[in-house]
Amino acid sequence: DFTVVVASQVPLEEAVRLSQIVTSQGHAFYTADCFGMRAAAMMDLGKDFEYRPEQGKKLLDPTKLKDYVPISDMVNVPLHTAVNRFHKQPPPTWVMYRCLLEHQKQSKQWLGDDSVDTTAARNIIQEFLKEQQATLTDEELDSLVSAGMAQIVPVNAIFGGIIGNEIIKIISGKGEPANNSLLFDGESCKAWTFLVKAKQ
Repeated sequence: DFTVVVASQVPLEEAVRLSQIVTSQGHAFYTADCFGMRAAAMMDLGKDFEYRPEQGKKLLDPTKLKDYVPISDMVNVPLHTAVNRFHKQPPPTWVMYRCLLEHQKQSKQWLGDDSVDTTAARNIIQEFLKEQQATLTDEELDSLVSAGMAQIVPVNAIFGGIIGNEIIKIISGKGEPANNSLLFDGESCKAWTFLVKAKQ
């Protein structure tokens, strides 16, 4: 009986299935991946999850998450609608992560595997971006196709530490945890949460 279940390199459909099973039991689910200089995680804390906000050293009364979007809904949000007032375009890290998951879904291979046909992979990604009305720069696309799921130790260490801190919040119920998605860009050394929810 675990409070939080964390998975990595899990196919998209399996991540959705696991999140539904885990949250139906009242637990939280994380799927997290590092790919080259970037990393991303999707989390489903469950619709009834409560935490105690912190005000200085004082803990306030339990409260529910302001915006709850299950993973099953997150992955169905068209990329071009995953925007907010701070991001007029969907974050490239989120777009790249969804491209990785889509490539695995269609080819049954993770980008970066020795047997992957990079030309076919590029075609899958470009078709997905066209369907989703989203874009990546040539540099971002080249980096994604060439690096794939490459594991860079400092990125893994930093992102693993961030996730560990968030899991402590979930287990203790103290402080507002990251909700929905957590993104990391190693080139700019920036980590942030992003609510993947279709713009109304």
